[in-house]
Amino acid sequence: MNLSSSIKSGVYAAAISVFMAGSAFAQNTNDAIYDKNNTHVLDTRGNCVRSANQLNATDACGTATAVAAAAETTRGVADLNKEELVVYFDFDKSFLKASEKEKLDRLAQILKEAKEVSGAKVIGYADPIGTPKYNVALSERRAAAVEAYLNGKGYQNTELASVQGLGETNAYARCEGVKKRASLIKCFWPNRRVEVSLEYKK
Repeated sequence: MNLSSSIKSGVYAAAISVFMAGSAFAQNTNDAIYDKNNTHVLDTRGNCVRSANQLNATDACGTATAVAAAAETTRGVADLNKEELVVYFDFDKSFLKASEKEKLDRLAQILKEAKEVSGAKVIGYADPIGTPKYNVALSERRAAAVEAYLNGKGYQNTELASVQGLGETNAYARCEGVKKRASLIKCFWPNRRVEVSLEYKK
């Protein structure tokens, strides 16, 4: 493509963008521009067109981080699902994985804003592989790790509850008939967890 063709193509693309913006309108969502079909208007580079320079907008045209942050600020305790109150661990480990830290980051933020919550009990579990004594200690370390992390994120109303150390107690997986150790470890993964139980003000 020669220079003349490139210039013509650029002018043509710009004209299309201007035409689309001219037939669009700004809704009250941080000045993002929408067309008559309620679809975001994009420029020739695929970026969202706005009526003003809204780099930190929190609608669908904002950055992924901004959109996620905006959605999180509107969530409350009532929006939490069961899995958001459960933290999982690797076999025979008590340190928090990155994915579980992210879960606790979101939980701590919601709990700090929840006026109806009086506190949170942290209960640790282990799978049945190993001795009961060892599993109790492992469960305690896991629960302590979760409590310390929540405290570090600014949510102080936590309490280490009586620890459930054995996988047989409140077990998610029983794994009857599984004999190979590697298969058992894989099967019992839901048991290696800490549950955060919320208590509410009367």
